[in-house]
Amino acid sequence: MITPYIFPSLLAIGMLLLAIFIFIASKNHKVSGTIEPNYMAFFILGICLFAVGIILWYVMNNLAFLGIAVLGFVNLIISLAHTDTWKA
Repeated sequence: MITPYIFPSLLAIGMLLLAIFIFIASKNHKVSGTIEPNYMAFFILGICLFAVGIILWYVMNNLAFLGIAVLGFVNLIISLAHTDTWKA
């Protein structure tokens, strides 16, 4: 049985999260210049996602986890292509 308060509650939570996101995005907005991504963080994230994806794919035999491994591999390739701009 679904109570009648679930949908309005979810709607209110979603609007609150959207308002927080807009506030944070407008506060961090810079007028000039571009933000250079931290490629060393991409490398660390790539190693973690690749390892977790391969392990979960092997253990659970589900192709969705292979997608996580591929995502990690893509992060590794992107980060290794930009090793000259790594931030220590």
